[in-house]
Amino acid sequence: MSLPTSAAAFERLPKDHSFLVELHTAFGFSDVTFSGWEFWHRIESSAVWLAREHVRPISGIPTGAFGLMASKDIAQPTRLSAAFIQRFGRAANRGTLTLDCDGTRIFAKGGAQGWPPDLTPTHYVIVFGTFSPTGQHSYVAPLGRGRFERGTLCSDLPKSLRFDS
Repeated sequence: MSLPTSAAAFERLPKDHSFLVELHTAFGFSDVTFSGWEFWHRIESSAVWLAREHVRPISGIPTGAFGLMASKDIAQPTRLSAAFIQRFGRAANRGTLTLDCDGTRIFAKGGAQGWPPDLTPTHYVIVFGTFSPTGQHSYVAPLGRGRFERGTLCSDLPKSLRFDS
């Protein structure tokens, strides 16, 4: 559960803020992806939150009721939260990686695997997993953030979201 906050703890980010520019550049989100949403900097923690455009922070309300955390650090726009990726990841057209069923299992458990040789290394990528339920068609869904480290793809899924696929 998130802690109550004060309305003064949040500052709306202008559309030309460096966080948003880098977010769009790294992942290729279109201009309409976030229409109806506004990005907010939570000054006391450096986190960036996303809330519907008509929602404003209210003192004493838990921060989690305000919106969705996009990133824990305004200085790292590509280090997106799993919740943000699961909500908006499908809209990215750059900086993504789709894993096959075996790679999805490894990633979902929090493991590391070889970085695909045809993908240019970047620090963070949006990872999609391929799921193939028995007797059904396979499908692809956004899982979370992957991290390039020493030639491997490391899963940055929070422990609470890891699972055996």
